[in-house]
Amino acid sequence: MNYEARVRAVEAEGCTRSDAQAVVDAEDLKASRAAKEARPAIVKDEHLEYLDGLRESGDTNMFGAGPYVERAFDVSRAEAKEIVLYWMKSFSERHAE
Repeated sequence: MNYEARVRAVEAEGCTRSDAQAVVDAEDLKASRAAKEARPAIVKDEHLEYLDGLRESGDTNMFGAGPYVERAFDVSRAEAKEIVLYWMKSFSERHAE
């Protein structure tokens, strides 16, 4: 269902237009955050620990970490990219101080 249809559905429940838009916007934000936080099935703890160690070693800029992951874990380029991207997106959450 598109945005406008969702707003109309909330309006039909008795909300004003602006309240209905706020409800739909909040739902979208919540879904976006959940999607961002979802850990891909390919990503394992050992991948994240490896990347943490690689970062600490300074052997490479982390934007170039894909080939290291490919070799270390015998994964495809696409899988390595997914692992590294998740590591980057979740880094601050996993290392909150």
